[in-house]
Parts: sequence; C-alpha cells; structure tokens
Amino acid sequence: MKKTTIFYFSGTGNTKWVTDKIAENLKSADNEVKAISIESINKSDVEDYIKYSEVMGLGYPIYGSDLPEPMKDFIDALPKQKKPISVFVFCTQMMFSGDGAFVYKKNLMLKGYTISHTAHINMPNNISITPFPLRILPKKKHEQVIKKAARKIARFSKAIVSNKKFFNGKYGYLLGIIQRGPYRAAYSKMQNLLKTDKDRCIKCNRCIRLCPVGNISLKDEYPDFQGKCVLCIRCYNFCPTSAIMYNGNLHNDKKPLYKGPVSGFKPEELKKNR
Repeated sequence: MKKTTIFYFSGTGNTKWVTDKIAENLKSADNEVKAISIESINKSDVEDYIKYSEVMGLGYPIYGSDLPEPMKDFIDALPKQKKPISVFVFCTQMMFSGDGAFVYKKNLMLKGYTISHTAHINMPNNISITPFPLRILPKKKHEQVIKKAARKIARFSKAIVSNKKFFNGKYGYLLGIIQRGPYRAAYSKMQNLLKTDKDRCIKCNRCIRLCPVGNISLKDEYPDFQGKCVLCIRCYNFCPTSAIMYNGNLHNDKKPLYKGPVSGFKPEELKKNR
C-alpha cells in the first residue's frame, strides 16, 4: 500500500471532482490517499503531509495557460527536499492549455520535486460572465464531457499505479506561451473588474466566505473588492442573487451560471480538509 497526498486548488469544483476521481481510482488499487484543498491546510502542516507520503500529486485549473496564483504561492512555499520527490501533476481546462501541467516545472525542480506524470483533463466550461461569448454547456453535452474526463482519469490513475509513462503537454510550450503572454499582461487589470451591485445584494456575505484569498471585505455593509482577485469566479457563479458585476456588467439572468461539475456541489467544501 502506497501513501499518497494530493494537494489541489479548485475554483468552481472541476479540479476537486477530478481530484476525487483520481483518489477513488488510487484507493481501489490499495493506495492510502489524502486529498487536500490548499485552502484548508496550514502551511506549517504541509511538510508533515509530504513526509507521510510516498506519492505526491498537484492539481489545479488552468487560466490562460497559467497556474492560479494560490497554487503558485503554495508551490513557492513548499519545503525544499534533499532527496528528489516524484510528483504527478494534473490540470483542468476547457479545451487546451499547451504546457499547462509543466508551467511550474523549473520551480518544482529547484525545490527537489520531479514531475513523474502529467494530465490535462477537459472539463465543462465554467465561464458564465455576461460580456464573454462563452456559455455553460447544456446538460447532455456537460454529461458527455464528464464521462470522457472520467475515462482519461482512469487511464492516468492506472499509469501512476503501474509507474508507466503518461505525459500530456510535454511539447506544448509554444501554444502555452502564446496564451500565457497576453494573459499575464492583462492579469493586473482583470483583478480589478469585479464589483457589487447594491440593488441585487442581500448582504448574505457568502462571497466573502467563499473567496480563496480574502479579496472581499465589507464596506458600508456591502461586499467590497480589494483588487487581489485570482479570477476563480467562484463568487460570481455562486452569489444567490447574481449581485457580482464584471467590468460594470450585471449578470444576464438568461445565461446560466456554473454550479459545479455534478449536482449538489457546494463551494464551501473547498474550505474543508479531508
């Protein structure tokens, strides 16, 4: 039995779902698995989990062929290892991300972590922001994407267990950099595009509780954004009255919000440790 710890960041549930599926597959192969949302763990405990593990995994969604800032911060804070540790890396994406699973390869290597397996998992689109042309997939198409993802996750998990090669994105650097350049250039501007519509807001403060980086606080009894948004769009999708505006635009009620990959998902789960 191998002891495995998977550290993951998930914005609206896609990466959590993939993490859970990988954990299920590894457990069925007699691995002992802990799946840890990086939002739910103290930095001081990370080293203990790594010492406990024989196998380590990292999972995150891809934004513009780049890592979310919380995962970058997590990796940058990982303890340096004297002996190399093998890590499998997986990322969730809408269509393609180039070298998404390899973006932080050098940073990991400098700390003594070597990438052993990588997977890019296509998941349903979660971008429901009104000015964007993208829409949430209809139910049938959504289910098809989920089923296809599950099959790929099964192959990926089997490769991890058998220690066979499985690398997605190894040669996708050019495609990745084409997307990553404009994304990084626009990032600071995009961090400041969310605001609260006071007419719709019911002061439930759910957005404050859900924000992974404490970007939202109260100002004159209403949620106020501090310009540190990491673009997970969790607050936008899970506001009960669609009171979050993007670039001054209210959410179009005719455009469905993304409520996670499976029914019953609650983003509060991402704040809990298992």
